[in-house]
Amino acid sequence: MPMTYDVQFYKLRDRGRGARPYQARWRTAERVHPRSFLTAELAANWVSELREAARKGEMFDVETGLPQTKLRQLRDVSWFTHAREYVAERWPGMAGNTRVSTMEALIAVTPVLVNDTPGAPDADSLRRALRDWGFRMERDGSGKWVFPEPPPRPGRCSPGWRRPPSR
Repeated sequence: MPMTYDVQFYKLRDRGRGARPYQARWRTAERVHPRSFLTAELAANWVSELREAARKGEMFDVETGLPQTKLRQLRDVSWFTHAREYVAERWPGMAGNTRVSTMEALIAVTPVLVNDTPGAPDADSLRRALRDWGFRMERDGSGKWVFPEPPPRPGRCSPGWRRPPSR
């Protein structure tokens, strides 16, 4: 991942068409990075954040065009957190069979992507816990979709090991 201090910002573009007509553009090394926005203010705020990072002396990633702090924020998400965010986003609009298929796919992949750490449950216990509370949502009293709390029962995945560390 090559990093550079060579960053140049361009004037905002008003393309006048499409769902996001305003475009912010900047260059890192020899690569131009565009990003589209709904309003000119949003585009200006984005460029302002990038300029602030450049003023602070942060290096920018040549591939993504993002400063180190934004890059860290993007990459500092564990697999388990990412998978739960995906489920939370999709669950309300999914059909029943799609929910089951999504849970099965995530349950199959998660044990492979979770690090072996002291106190971690065996693969079968982990799969059972993921099925029971990790990737399943239910409605609370107000009708809002939430993840259930893990039960503190023996023989289940340890409640202290709620957020499995990921690779």
